[in-house]
Amino acid sequence: MFIYTTRTTLSKEDLERKIASAKKQFASNRKKEILILYIEGLIYEKRKNYATALNIFKEITEVDRSILDVWLHIAQINSLLNKNNEARKAYLTCIEIINKEILYIEKNKWPDNHILLDDHVKYAFRYSMIDNSYFPLKQTGKTSGAFDYVIIK
Repeated sequence: MFIYTTRTTLSKEDLERKIASAKKQFASNRKKEILILYIEGLIYEKRKNYATALNIFKEITEVDRSILDVWLHIAQINSLLNKNNEARKAYLTCIEIINKEILYIEKNKWPDNHILLDDHVKYAFRYSMIDNSYFPLKQTGKTSGAFDYVIIK
């Protein structure tokens, strides 16, 4: 027996009602509430309601500033809205988060031959997770593996 459903698009009101219901249901679990907010932000971004999406993503950063995907969406939306300075700040926050994650990996006594300690893998993380408009100029000397970045667009 084959079961299939037709894909339907929820109306704006139905979607908002479902999101409000999910927020109420998971109000006591902050991590799930953040996930619901993230999904809501993605929906508004997909519908090109950038101002609302941006507000939702900023609300998430007030609770947890370490979510890389949220900062990427903030940067992308600001770029679309020609708010280049705000986009640049968000991309720089992305770079800080990536550097912190790499430094965390380096400090936690991973086996010397662990793939995440390989310089090529660290390079790939840094440059595949951020916009190509950033270019490493020099080692900062502050912490191993951290770079200074400038916008070259």
